[in-house]
Amino acid sequence: MAVLLSVISSAQRNGLEPWSYLKDVLTRLAELRAAGLLKNRDELKRLLPNHWQAKSSD
Repeated sequence: MAVLLSVISSAQRNGLEPWSYLKDVLTRLAELRAAGLLKNRDELKRLLPNHWQAKSSD
């Protein structure tokens, strides 16, 4: 529970809507795992609140 609250707090401090951020990050983590990229530091860094950008709906 403390980890989840920490993630939510971090998202808020970075001006993000916490639930949208969390939903997107969990989805992307699943995609990275499926692609075998879960250990790629650059990919994971993009998911941190201060680097995160929502996917565009193209």
